[in-house]
Amino acid sequence: MYYISIYEQNLKLNMLIVKVRKNNIERALKELKSKVIKTRQNSEINSRTEYTKKSIKKRSEKQKAIYIQRMKLQTAI
Repeated sequence: MYYISIYEQNLKLNMLIVKVRKNNIERALKELKSKVIKTRQNSEINSRTEYTKKSIKKRSEKQKAIYIQRMKLQTAI
């Protein structure tokens, strides 16, 4: 039995394991792709490509929270 796995030691990401059943590699790759999307590993890797200051992170989180609150208020009205 074969396994397809993704593990980035430097990025401390969780290991994804997909079993290849009946030598169907296409199906295993499709399953691996969906697992990567669900665990949001691509966005995590992309965010670590360049350094962002803590103040900028806090500012963007605050702006996101304000946006979500406005959307909730608009749907409640």
